[in-house]
Amino acid sequence: MRALRTSVVTAIVTAGAAFVMPNAHAYAYAGHRVTYEAWSATGIAWVTYYDSDNNLTDFITVPTPWKLTLINDSVDPLYSMTVTNTYDDDSHKVSCRLTIDGVVTSTHTATGNEPMADCDG
Repeated sequence: MRALRTSVVTAIVTAGAAFVMPNAHAYAYAGHRVTYEAWSATGIAWVTYYDSDNNLTDFITVPTPWKLTLINDSVDPLYSMTVTNTYDDDSHKVSCRLTIDGVVTSTHTATGNEPMADCDG
């Protein structure tokens, strides 16, 4: 009788462990494909964005149109960008677009004196 009880307890514990401890590799996080885009009526813009490690970049000067695609595999990813220029003329326009996994999540256009467009996902 003791051998039977040991076998039943072992079977229950083994079966329970299969549900409690799933294969960690089966749930590996693949990340998200993020595309940042910027436009400026002047052909140049200053852009800042969160990179693949969730670090905010300093403003970088880019020719427009500008596009950057990266993979953000952070558990709590940050998706945001700002596009601006410093021309003192009310006719200037800047735009941004943020796409995550092929879906446009944000667009924004700003005009005027030193326009600033923000896109967040």
